[in-house]
Amino acid sequence: MTEPEQLSFPFAQAAPSTFSVIVADPPWKFRDTGSRMAPSHAGTGRTYAHYDVLPTDDLTVAGPMVQSLAADDAFLFLWAPHAFVLDGQAQAVARAWGFEPKQEIVWIKTTADGKPRIGGGHYSRICTEPMLLCRRGRARVVRRDLPNVIFAPRAGHSAKPDASYDFIEAITGADRFLELYARRRYNERWTAWGDQLTTTAAHLREPLGA
Repeated sequence: MTEPEQLSFPFAQAAPSTFSVIVADPPWKFRDTGSRMAPSHAGTGRTYAHYDVLPTDDLTVAGPMVQSLAADDAFLFLWAPHAFVLDGQAQAVARAWGFEPKQEIVWIKTTADGKPRIGGGHYSRICTEPMLLCRRGRARVVRRDLPNVIFAPRAGHSAKPDASYDFIEAITGADRFLELYARRRYNERWTAWGDQLTTTAAHLREPLGA
């Protein structure tokens, strides 16, 4: 198991700064690593891995660092594959990070003409992806009229749709957001950290202490 101080998180050395909304799309490590659908797979049909992955234990030990970035009353929106929600690993990570899972938000991936975009799957073909809405303290949503489904087309591998960011902004009403394991910075109100950000200067697109 990786110790927290060994994790290559830029915010491990950053000045404390708290956020009332944290979004995370961790690089989950699938048990079925031989499948070409696994992000870490590099073999038949694909000669490269999409990204490096982390075991669930390595994600949970990051809990103290994530908690230090969360306000006393805060939301966590945690993306996780269905398998990790079904076996409780996603919920375990959320709780290790100081949040209690409350609801699933489901992204229905669509084609250009609005039909379900068929993906892989060992049983039925998966065309959805869950995001757990988790709460810390007494955080409150500002809107209760939003459905728990997001219809949006899929872009690049693991890229999340603009509609998901719009949903998070709308339901929380927050003015500052932190995204961990990000692939882009959505707008000027978002602080983004991730090793796939399109920048060569640093992982962090906005200093946490700003």
